[in-house]
Amino acid sequence: MGELYYEIAQKSGTLAFPGALCHGVAFGRYISGEGYGLLFRKYGLAADNVIDAEFIDANGRILKTENQWGKICFGIFVAAVVEALGLNYRVSFLVATPWFKTKSDYVKKPIPEIGFQGIWSQLFEPEARGATLNFVAYGGKMDEIPESAVAFPHQKGNLYKISYNIRWREEDNVNSER
Repeated sequence: MGELYYEIAQKSGTLAFPGALCHGVAFGRYISGEGYGLLFRKYGLAADNVIDAEFIDANGRILKTENQWGKICFGIFVAAVVEALGLNYRVSFLVATPWFKTKSDYVKKPIPEIGFQGIWSQLFEPEARGATLNFVAYGGKMDEIPESAVAFPHQKGNLYKISYNIRWREEDNVNSER
């Protein structure tokens, strides 16, 4: 992804490509359904912005992306053509922590206030000093894309995703399963 971002940045200061909120190992992972980032409410996933791609499957065949999203995850990408998206600003940040754990829920129905009170109360426990909740609002372009369009089934019908994050120091590893 770094090479793609670099090439886009070299050509323009106002273009971008939807990447991912978490790091990954391979470019193919992002353009086959995992490219889930801060631009997705407006532009969809990275996979929704792939114009064309070629990849090699386990049998050595070179395949194109047409009607291949279900199988595209099990191959090596040879080439891809992506659509760079016009933006009017550039944002970057770096978050580093020695130890963390994250779990997520995809929310289809609004959570009542009593449910949030239970979640909040856990954040104020002494063991949760490094705990955060991240809410990623879905909708927009994401709600227009059926879950069968690309290998990311969490698009249409989800209101938002909640990520429960906890950070700790090495000496606190005894509580990491809590």
